[in-house]
Amino acid sequence: MTRVVFVLLPDVHLLDLAGPAQVFSTAAGLGQPYVLDYVAESPQVTSAQGLPLTARTDWPSLGPEDLVVVPGWRAPALRGGPEPGAAL
Repeated sequence: MTRVVFVLLPDVHLLDLAGPAQVFSTAAGLGQPYVLDYVAESPQVTSAQGLPLTARTDWPSLGPEDLVVVPGWRAPALRGGPEPGAAL
């Protein structure tokens, strides 16, 4: 099983989240071993479009086969941070 963890930042653009989430969700529905999780600093994050999103605040246990996705890297919460693609 591969866990795919989406990190939800304030002002995330819905399309930046929905596209990748749909890909992994569809693949899981077709029998691929993906489990999706959504994490954030607080239980509710508001998207750039004003839609409130619900997330876990605790990280699931991750292994080397798991993926972490940060949708909407242009979100204000990431400005001033490391360059895109830099090791976190």
